Amino acid sequence: MASIVAGGGYYHEQDHYWNGPGGYPAIYLGFNQNEPTYNPLISALAAAGLNTTQQGNAANLYATLVGQVDRVYIAGGGRPLDTKTGTYKPFGAYNLDEVQQSGNIFAQDRWRIKPNLTLKSP
Repeated sequence: MASIVAGGGYYHEQDHYWNGPGGYPAIYLGFNQNEPTYNPLISALAAAGLNTTQQGNAANLYATLVGQVDRVYIAGGGRPLDTKTGTYKPFGAYNLDEVQQSGNIFAQDRWRIKPNLTLKSP
C-alpha cells in the first residue's frame, strides 16, 4: 500500500526600521593658524620659554576656553541613502525597509507492506 503526501509553505516578513539621525555636524575646537591672534600668542608662549609641544597645548587650551571653532565636519556613523538618486546625504534619518521571503515544497511517500504492520527495535 502506498500513498503520497505533498505540501509547501511560504514566509514573508517586512520590517521598517527608523534609526536616529546619522551624519550630524561635529565641531572641532582648535587654534587655527589663520586666526589673527595666532602669531602674537605663539610668540608670547615662545618668549615665556615653552617648547613647541607646550605651545600647542596652551594654544588648544585657549581655543577651548574661548570656544574657537577650527572646523565643522560630518560625524556620527552611517549617512542616510537617498533612494531616489542613489547617493548618500550628509545629514538625516537612516531609515531601513527590509524584506525577507522564503518558500518550500515537499513530497513524501508512505509505503507499507500491510497497513497495520509496525516494526519495533528492542
